[in-house]
Amino acid sequence: MTKQKLKPCPFCGGTADVFFLSGCDYWYDKYSVYCTKCGCTTEDFENKEDAINVWNKRVGSEVAE
Repeated sequence: MTKQKLKPCPFCGGTADVFFLSGCDYWYDKYSVYCTKCGCTTEDFENKEDAINVWNKRVGSEVAE
């Protein structure tokens, strides 16, 4: 598995970080990515890779075939 690099925030260009939630209030571990500058965040995901993939996806970044 290759470690993915987080892209900057699509709104302010700030640095992104992965947030991990775990504990008795949660039925499973949750991950989200958030901007350390403006606070923009993804929804919660069951695995870190999904959270990073959603954060890194940009509108129009898909390659047309």
